[in-house]
Amino acid sequence: MNRMKMFLLVSTVSVMAISAKTEVRKEAPMPGQKVLISIGGEPYLTEQGFEEFLEQVKESEPQLSVYMQMDPDGIREQLLKAKKQEAIMNAWAKKEKVTDKTTYKTRKKIGEDALHSMLVHQEFVEAHKAEPTITDAKKFYEENKTKDPNLGTPGGVTAKGLKFSTDKAAVDFNALLKKDAYNIDKLAEQDKNLDVQDLGLISEGGFSFVDPKIKEVVVANKTFPTSNVVKVSDNEYWVVISLEEQKPEFEPFEQVKDAIMQQLAGQHVEAMFEREVPKYEKEFKVKTHPENLTKHAAAQPKPVTQHKAADTAPKAPKAHEAPKAPHAHAV
Repeated sequence: MNRMKMFLLVSTVSVMAISAKTEVRKEAPMPGQKVLISIGGEPYLTEQGFEEFLEQVKESEPQLSVYMQMDPDGIREQLLKAKKQEAIMNAWAKKEKVTDKTTYKTRKKIGEDALHSMLVHQEFVEAHKAEPTITDAKKFYEENKTKDPNLGTPGGVTAKGLKFSTDKAAVDFNALLKKDAYNIDKLAEQDKNLDVQDLGLISEGGFSFVDPKIKEVVVANKTFPTSNVVKVSDNEYWVVISLEEQKPEFEPFEQVKDAIMQQLAGQHVEAMFEREVPKYEKEFKVKTHPENLTKHAAAQPKPVTQHKAADTAPKAPKAHEAPKAPHAHAV
């Protein structure tokens, strides 16, 4: 089992352990059920209990289902080892009366509060959200396939250009270019002083580094190759050669459907919070009183060294994001 799988398993077991009880559980096996873990001869985990645990982990971490298909026995063995470790720690906790310790009670309260907030958030979303439909997804696909690089290549015009400082110089070169059938590469070989720049693919909906004035002229061309003189400023003129048009190529809708549905689902949740929260704020007469916040002087910024400073400032969660319950191993 590789390190990626081990990391996944440790993470999922940690999540499941948030709500784990510290006392040793005595699970009475149903008739025909095999005992997988016992403590002092008493059943701790039966085959049925393990299967239920496995389903919970798969629900909390969908990627586990993929790993299960590749190595089902290996995954089960690792999860059983994790449950064995849980059993040992729970037995130790009972012996040491861990649940009576102040540190345990404090951490349990913090974890329970975080878990409560997370579950209430989930319930609120499920009670108010409207799932996107296939019709919504198809509409999004048609409206965005020429703009969203994840949906394909929008197409456009390949172009090259040369910059001049005067209008006359640009017009004269453009005339020479037309006379030579727009063969800019040939002219560049003949005159090494020509600074020909590859402008790449320019499209109406796609991102481009070229000046908007150049982009507007290029995308308006209908015949290729062709050239235009474009004034960018009083001392910047461009001769732009539009070489050829590339037709757009898009991913089939069926291949991107799931990704679109997921994206729309997130947008629907955001819209739901913007719509519903003000209603409940008014209904429950919820008010904030920022004037009562204790004022603190801003810390003086430390000098930045020549090394690249990492952005370590904590980021506040968005209003619609659920607080994350802390990861904790069962004890």
